[in-house]
Amino acid sequence: MSNDVNVPVCNIGPYGFDAHKKFERLELTYSLEIVPLLTYSVIRHLLPAS
Repeated sequence: MSNDVNVPVCNIGPYGFDAHKKFERLELTYSLEIVPLLTYSVIRHLLPAS
């Protein structure tokens, strides 16, 4: 039996060296400005206008 799901996916993942470690470093401009805008733009592009 197949559990395939047909949904669009866009992985906007971590940026930088050693991401997701115990003492993860964070690039603030990317994480707090670029990623939220990019995520919003992708969602708006994928969802139909209502």
